[in-house]
Amino acid sequence: MMREDCGPEWTLGRTYKKTCPFGEFLTVETVEGCIVTTTTATLFPFYYKDASRETIPEEYPIKRRHTTVQRLRMVKDSHLRNFTVVNTADCTGAISFRYAEQCSARNIRVEIPVVADNYCPFSINWSKYVSCLGCSTMFDEELAALLKPIAAEGFKAYSRYNLFCIFASFGCGFEQCESDFSTHAFNITAGRVGHIPCVGCYVRNCRASNAVWAGVIVQQACCNSLLEGNKVSGSAQGVVSGGRNTVIRNNEVYCDLPFETNYYYAHAKRGGTSGVGLFEGYAGGSVIENNVITGARTGILIIDGYEQNNIFIEGDIVIRGNRTHECLNGFFLYKNKYNRNLNRLNILLEENSFIRDSGTTARIGGHDSSSYGIRLFPRTCGVTLRGNAVSGCKYGMFVSSPAEEIVVEGMSFRIQLTEFHVNATSIHKLGFSLKTIRLSMLKLRKKSGDGNK
Repeated sequence: MMREDCGPEWTLGRTYKKTCPFGEFLTVETVEGCIVTTTTATLFPFYYKDASRETIPEEYPIKRRHTTVQRLRMVKDSHLRNFTVVNTADCTGAISFRYAEQCSARNIRVEIPVVADNYCPFSINWSKYVSCLGCSTMFDEELAALLKPIAAEGFKAYSRYNLFCIFASFGCGFEQCESDFSTHAFNITAGRVGHIPCVGCYVRNCRASNAVWAGVIVQQACCNSLLEGNKVSGSAQGVVSGGRNTVIRNNEVYCDLPFETNYYYAHAKRGGTSGVGLFEGYAGGSVIENNVITGARTGILIIDGYEQNNIFIEGDIVIRGNRTHECLNGFFLYKNKYNRNLNRLNILLEENSFIRDSGTTARIGGHDSSSYGIRLFPRTCGVTLRGNAVSGCKYGMFVSSPAEEIVVEGMSFRIQLTEFHVNATSIHKLGFSLKTIRLSMLKLRKKSGDGNK
């Protein structure tokens, strides 16, 4: 599963201090001795009986010695409907599917006057085609207010109250569900045992409010996820993914947290609060389109993780038709200190709009902070900016050197300054420490005080 062995198209990712093995559900057609024939082909093409052809970094030891086939007897066609659960202090969950196929939960409400640590009321584990529709949680307001400061505890509290979770499953999802407080509200993630990722799971038309971190998140190597039509408010992150081939589409994110917000995974220097985004380097092949983000410090964020191996070295990412309002950064690409090379990311940023009406700066910590329509970190390579519109930001586009293969086409800038900044210099000084930058069909309009252009 390492990049060194499979190439970028098959690398699912790494988690902190762990590898991410792959697993999938297969229906057996015949068994002849040691040969198992399945009714369909495998999704992953590189199953080997041992690790002899795999690179094994010392810091990420591969624990398995061979491929394992495990027989499962699934619970099938079981459905839960129309009831309420009142949580107690000793309860760690309410509805849990495990080894289930074609099962569902509908219109179930969980009331939470008290809560235990590591609480997850709705979970789907090692299952196939299981859905939760119209389910909801209701935290006691005083309890939720008491729990919010756990953000200061950082990573150890990161998953303490993840309320709707899918682990190591295929084709499962949440739809029209609601969460009113959480660490992460809706979470598609790898299994707690074995760290097998999810494939083809979804969160659709759900609502999340007051999440300490993300309203909707895909993480730990899960791939082919769909995050669509969700509404997130009052959360540090809106809809984000660290998984390959994720589609983030038609979501609405409203963030009322102050720009000063600065804690684990929402550190201000790394973009702060964010609306939609991709993180930790293994979210290649993803699409972000037709989302609306209001009030986050960064509207659309592509960000490396904190660790050396969790960095973007490939992309093939499309970001199209999104709108941000009153964000300090419309779009921000951040690279951590370990990501030193000019890796070509193949990112297309097309027909998005980044709008501020509240001024070109924001007062943060006693200082005026500048606003950016599009902001690219140093060492960025392979980004095409086409047909985007920026209005009301101090810098329409800000590219820091060194940078290579940045293409800018058909852009419209309505900005307070007459300067268009590349590498903190005006367009007239373009070329300092930059390579292969192409600009064409740009519209630069100064926004004057009387409304004339």
